[in-house]
Amino acid sequence: MTNNLEEYADPQVYEAEYGQYKGDFDLFLNLISEGSVLDLGCGTGRLAIPLAQKGLEVTALDASKHMLELACHKSDDLSIQWVQGDICDFQLKQKFDLIIMSGNAFQALLSESDQIRMLNCIKQHLKPSGIFVFNTRNPQEHDFKTSPEFEYWHSFQNHDGEDVQVYGTQQSDLSHQIVTYTTKRVWKNKETTTMIQLRFTPYDQLMKLLAHAGFEVFEVYGDDKKTPFQKKSPSIVPFCTLKAE
Repeated sequence: MTNNLEEYADPQVYEAEYGQYKGDFDLFLNLISEGSVLDLGCGTGRLAIPLAQKGLEVTALDASKHMLELACHKSDDLSIQWVQGDICDFQLKQKFDLIIMSGNAFQALLSESDQIRMLNCIKQHLKPSGIFVFNTRNPQEHDFKTSPEFEYWHSFQNHDGEDVQVYGTQQSDLSHQIVTYTTKRVWKNKETTTMIQLRFTPYDQLMKLLAHAGFEVFEVYGDDKKTPFQKKSPSIVPFCTLKAE
């Protein structure tokens, strides 16, 4: 079993590689204008910090102590409640107007039972009038290819301005809808290797899961730009409320 936190062991690397992404800001930052927000899988605070800057009451939860330490350091002038915890098993004794989960964090739930546990936690923490929004990749045939040799993925600059080349392999387990990625990052004088497993949940299966868990999906988009969902959309972005009892 892969330790999925391995990929996030160095928050500075994560921050340099992914922390500046703003392509989903319009999607996640403008859902409510006042009230309380729970950011699940918050990482280094990429969304939690600008949400707090808008005047919202923000609680941000992540499993990685190191990611939260960097997030806290970045936001020492903001009133954000940073919580180390499991997205499948948390008890905050509060209900929220909005719960979000970005960065395809839903795919870190490697079984349907974990998905259900997480959704049950969200139900306990969402106000009757609240909204739950998340994104997950819409599985396509190429997502399940097996590539045993390292392929070039992308590059980024670390905090010292050094270019880092990123390569990866992937191995698919179709029976469990899980892909294992091995990522190699190459600096001038060193390289590191990490592994992570992600689960791909098809649209129909996801909609049934949400309905069974007690959510009503009132809108589905196909990307961070809120393009209407289609079969070949890169993402599934459900906007959910609690079913009326």
